[in-house]
Amino acid sequence: MSTYKTKNPLGSAAVKDLYDNAENVDKFVNDRTKEDLEDRLGVLRKTWHGMEMIFSRFIDYITGRGEQAVAAIGWQELGNWAVGLAVDNRQQIVYYNGSWYKYLGELEHVIAGDSPENDGGVWSAENPTGKWSNIGDAALRSNLGSSVPGMGAGISKLEQPGNVQNALREFYADAFPGIDPTGQTSSTQGILDAIAQINSQVDSTYNGDITTYPRLVFRGGVFLAAGLLVKSNIVIEGNDGTLFVPEAGTDASHVWITKGTEATTPSGGAKRLFRPVFRNIKIGYGFQNKFDDVVIAENVGGIKLEHSSYAIMENVEMRYLDGEGLTGESVWDSTIYNLRIMHCGNTRDRNNIKYGLNFGPGSDGTDGSNANRFIGLHIETCPAMMKFGKRSRHNFIIGGKLEGIRNNDPLAYGPSVFEGVDGLQFLGVELSWSNIGHRMFRAVGTTVMNDTSDDDTSDYENDHCRGIEFIGCSTIDSQNLPGDYFEYSSRRGRLNITGGYMHHVRYLLTGSDINLRGVALTQCGPTLGNIGDNVLVEGLMVENHRVLSSGTFNVFSVSGKNNVIRNCEFSTPYGSNSNGCAWIAQSSTADLRVENVTFGGKMQWGIKGAPSAFQYKKFKNLVLADGADYGEIVQGGFSVDGLPTRLINNSGGAVTLMQEVAANTTAIFRGCIHGSASLTIRVENSAGAYVGAATALTDFSISTPQITGNLSNNFSAGGSGTPGDGRFYISSSGNDLSFTNRTTGTVKVYLISINAKM
Repeated sequence: MSTYKTKNPLGSAAVKDLYDNAENVDKFVNDRTKEDLEDRLGVLRKTWHGMEMIFSRFIDYITGRGEQAVAAIGWQELGNWAVGLAVDNRQQIVYYNGSWYKYLGELEHVIAGDSPENDGGVWSAENPTGKWSNIGDAALRSNLGSSVPGMGAGISKLEQPGNVQNALREFYADAFPGIDPTGQTSSTQGILDAIAQINSQVDSTYNGDITTYPRLVFRGGVFLAAGLLVKSNIVIEGNDGTLFVPEAGTDASHVWITKGTEATTPSGGAKRLFRPVFRNIKIGYGFQNKFDDVVIAENVGGIKLEHSSYAIMENVEMRYLDGEGLTGESVWDSTIYNLRIMHCGNTRDRNNIKYGLNFGPGSDGTDGSNANRFIGLHIETCPAMMKFGKRSRHNFIIGGKLEGIRNNDPLAYGPSVFEGVDGLQFLGVELSWSNIGHRMFRAVGTTVMNDTSDDDTSDYENDHCRGIEFIGCSTIDSQNLPGDYFEYSSRRGRLNITGGYMHHVRYLLTGSDINLRGVALTQCGPTLGNIGDNVLVEGLMVENHRVLSSGTFNVFSVSGKNNVIRNCEFSTPYGSNSNGCAWIAQSSTADLRVENVTFGGKMQWGIKGAPSAFQYKKFKNLVLADGADYGEIVQGGFSVDGLPTRLINNSGGAVTLMQEVAANTTAIFRGCIHGSASLTIRVENSAGAYVGAATALTDFSISTPQITGNLSNNFSAGGSGTPGDGRFYISSSGNDLSFTNRTTGTVKVYLISINAKM
């Protein structure tokens, strides 16, 4: 009886309620006079003494009923136990020490011992060879120990409606027959029988009439099984030493499967799996390393949830599965903690790749997998790590690690794929790919879209994505195993990569419709991206950028429209190879703005392109850092308005263009003439000594330049001369200048071109 009885709801922190709670606990446990007491909400509850009395009366009742059964069953009573008494049929019973005994052995039997224990023993579960059975409680004990439906705990009634079976909240798998924790024989049927004992539901769908939702506990061991039924509201729990090994030779797609659920209909109806829970279990062919001498079941995965809501997974691992680790089809509002998937899946059939993690619509034609949270997800060394399918939205991957590994077979690995996704966020995830055969992530829309102003939500098969974000991720590869990362295009929305840190990354971007903002990169590249349409690169800090020991490269190659690179700092190591290299290379069809960019280190160009590539570009506030060594910021020496680009702090003295020209050969300086051009030319021999210098005036429309200054008197305009005549010949064609060397040795030709019109 409570003192205050405020009847405040459960969970109240009021002082009076706390006093009542303490008072009730004391009375319920220690009172030996009352069998019932009211709790603080006014509900009559059994005290501990009351529950003891119920049990005592229950035992008395069973004893009495046993004695009644003996009287009614038609036994032939032979009387009291005596040596020499003969038993010759199964209905005969003998009385000993307050109980009647029936002989189970071969008849006829003559009693030779002074008690049943000394005359063949008494039968029990511990002594199954005993010859005598105490029939006063034999049937009851047998039924209480039976796993047959309706027996066991099912025949022990409680004062409240139901029986002990209904009240159980834990089932221990090792108590059921047919479950082998050594992994030597199949446990499939034994586990299915145990699951059937939990409640009467025969499939995965939720049944509101069922109120029995206990835990099925596996207390460690290796269980060989496949095709195990996932039931609604049931907890499958191990102890971190619980391993399910896929049983070969079955037609099951996964170790744990869903049955009987159905897709959502447009009117809203659905038969779904509700609240399945998995805790502290492992699935696969090894706890850490793969078991020796095992044959991995082909295409068999770990867990498959179909048309499920509110699933929970905690501390679940999958290793060395040939099928998918976790498959989710139309899974909603679920939370997954510390899921580890390693060495799972396969890419044998490129039209049916088995991913480590695969969430999508399944057979649901109008919806996908939505509002799921993966916290601490770890996927590693899977041939294809993950896929999120059409119509899946509001999914979050928070923390964790996604890691691939280099494989010499380019077909052994595939990218993680996103199709028709609407909202997928990676928050603070570690990324490491180390694979150049495929991008780590691929989302390329192929559905024809003629009008993107509409929402397109009615187009259930549209595979263009939107709302994919990588925020604050750490992307690191091995120095000798750089990886390729994002391939994306979508007419529905851009890929957003915001913040974070990258080290030893190459081919960061490929495609269109991407925002790359606020990322710090070090020792990445040399190539970072092939940019198509609608790409924004903003706020990048690129330091110690990797260069090739020889040969040329472009960090960003731009070919499409509506692209912007701004507010960035780009720098290579000082003194690195830079011949023919550029931070930004653009095609003649590119539409590009470059603003507020600082170039550092050594490179031939900040921006380069074909002669016609600069006609519609906008370059503003391009700056060389202190000590930077660049031939020029923009190839050709010109900004977009036709004025010369200034060479600031150019410690190496590099000029616009330089080529080595062998004896009696012609070199072409492409793209140096736009409108009218003033040319300054210096020639050196291979040792760097002065050979000649000249100036010339030409125009895009003229083929023979006019030499305006000939300091060495060995330059001629027009023609190509004859071998060995000792002269240099220049001529022009459109944007290009030809230089012919008729001396007997190789020379270096330096050219500055100043144009009056771009």
